[in-house]
Amino acid sequence: MMFFILILSAYVAMASTEDCPADVDSLPLSEICKSSANSNGIECVPFELRISEGCFKTRFYPKANWVTTKVPWKKQKRLMRSLKRFVKYVAGDNDMGAQLNITLPFVFKFKLKEDLPKNVRLSFYLPSNYQDDPPEPNSPKIMVYQSHPQLVYLKPISFSFNENSTLESVLGSYKELYEELKKAHIYDVDWDHHLIFGYCSLYAKSCRLEIAFMQRIPIPPAPFDKVCKSNTMPLAHECFRGEGVAVDGTDGLVEERKYPEVTVIRSFALDGNFRKAFKNIAKYSYGANAASTEVPIRIPYASFHGMKDGTKYEGVAIVPKTGFPTPKPNNDKVLISTYKESKLYVLAFGGKIKNYVETFAAYCQKLSMLLDNEQISYMEDLCITLDYSHPKDEYQRHEVAVVASEYDYGDQSQ
Repeated sequence: MMFFILILSAYVAMASTEDCPADVDSLPLSEICKSSANSNGIECVPFELRISEGCFKTRFYPKANWVTTKVPWKKQKRLMRSLKRFVKYVAGDNDMGAQLNITLPFVFKFKLKEDLPKNVRLSFYLPSNYQDDPPEPNSPKIMVYQSHPQLVYLKPISFSFNENSTLESVLGSYKELYEELKKAHIYDVDWDHHLIFGYCSLYAKSCRLEIAFMQRIPIPPAPFDKVCKSNTMPLAHECFRGEGVAVDGTDGLVEERKYPEVTVIRSFALDGNFRKAFKNIAKYSYGANAASTEVPIRIPYASFHGMKDGTKYEGVAIVPKTGFPTPKPNNDKVLISTYKESKLYVLAFGGKIKNYVETFAAYCQKLSMLLDNEQISYMEDLCITLDYSHPKDEYQRHEVAVVASEYDYGDQSQ
């Protein structure tokens, strides 16, 4: 039981968050985890260190089996009962009657609401000799689950045990990690869920504490036949689609797509005001043009973000339906342009979007990383977002794209 008390004590420890605390401020993993150099250590969950720069680390954790339970954070008696269930499970209260060795770290996962942990779960990694055949808990309040392969962004924080220490001092460290990830232009993060990794050794007088965020788990995009006009979706918008093939080495995530020369309706997003740019095009489509006629449009709605001659430019482009004329706009903020034949590298994803800027920036970054890994050249000063769905639509499909280097993505305005 002392082991669990030790872990909980870490949560009310005084965190030391200097400008960039080094690992030496925390108990090194080499002194805790079992290895060829430390036969007396405790088995720790395996991971692969991907990045160790700045003030945070990026680790990749493969899929694994864990045991977990809910933790009622505020009510101490119920909290201790939750921990006792864990102790009983490890001691043999499972369908095999197996006594399990303790592993590290213990992981707390929670959301913050009004600066307090909510929906707290405590988990620990099942020992390697039980990974393929996990013992099932006898208690219905404990469950075994398999985690997804996961990237985790974490930061070690040092602390000391102190009766005057507060939980808030530890939770306040998340703001620093948040700012560090933003500074490193890492946006593909699940900001809602917070993790604390506790490496507390029975043989040491201190612990290693790590705070972390996870990479956002991508939601598959809706297929085209769910967002584009088809036999099954007769009321959906007509789509403008190129011909595409999967790019080797990207696990089918990236598509190489060729588009023919096409006429588009464009509007610049001055000061990043994409909503205003979309309204300009919508007004043109509904008759604010020299012919006072409707110009039906096709999806996706494209927005572009880039640099040209050292100047930032942002805007929106939408393709009109085939066979409809494109009269001169009444608004000088709207242009009729011709985009040349082009080849794009496209990454698609699904799910409803809360923050458009951060979400699309994250996926533009991910697309760049996938292409860089395969040494595929592309125009690095331009990222295009292609949106097929309204926020309230049941089926969601979004895409980000970059232009292949060998293509000139110019336009000829009318």
